Amino acid sequence: MDKNSEYIAETIIDKYYVLHTIWAFINIALLVILIYFIVKLYSKVLKY
Repeated sequence: MDKNSEYIAETIIDKYYVLHTIWAFINIALLVILIYFIVKLYSKVLKY
């Protein structure tokens, strides 16, 4: 493996790692929003 293909492999790994991290943050954010809406909905239901 020469220096160039090694660099390309590292770049690909970095890109995948960044995408994976962003995707994880998006999933966590969606989960938090979902829980927030469920709690709001339940508090409305309990009031009536």
